[in-house]
Amino acid sequence: MFAPSSFRLTTDQALTVASSIGFGALIANAEGTYFATHLPFLIQHNDDGTTIFGHCARANPHAGQLAGQASVLVVQGPHAYIPAGLYAATERARQSGTPSKDVPTWNYVAVHLHGITQIIDDAEGVVAILDQTIKHFEPDFLPDWHTLDTTVRTGLLKGIVGFSMRVTDVHGVAKWSQNRTLEDRQRVTDYLQGQGINLPPGLLP
Repeated sequence: MFAPSSFRLTTDQALTVASSIGFGALIANAEGTYFATHLPFLIQHNDDGTTIFGHCARANPHAGQLAGQASVLVVQGPHAYIPAGLYAATERARQSGTPSKDVPTWNYVAVHLHGITQIIDDAEGVVAILDQTIKHFEPDFLPDWHTLDTTVRTGLLKGIVGFSMRVTDVHGVAKWSQNRTLEDRQRVTDYLQGQGINLPPGLLP
């Protein structure tokens, strides 16, 4: 990932952003073919490091390439086109009839998590991933999940494959007009908030 120092996230910031989003694209190059699967995931930390857990459809060809595969999980955060007309200098240039020196850009937050994926295909392991996924995203559904119709539950479990990915490298960017003046940054923030777009907390000074 291209991560200029002024926009670069720390490892902790990047992992926090990724965990708060919980959905990304798992990408791998196996046997000369690129695989990209959009899926939910969980991040777990322990003394041994950081591990990603998730699942995908067994029918997905990517599922057959998960064992020992170098992969990257791409997590897209908030993003938006930033019109040049938001900037104070552009406004002044228009008013004075002089050429503008500003151009539009795109603000975005993104995280790349690298690692080696491993298949989790035993029923106990897959159920554990699903339990934790539901607990994270919809804890109120856990009792319903645990008492789900047996036929439905069995069919669902047969149709998916779990995986883990020990994270070996973390990259993150929050390009959010940090290189602009304080006035321009406030203008951009007001514009984005007006569209319901907010930066995850704790990423900027």
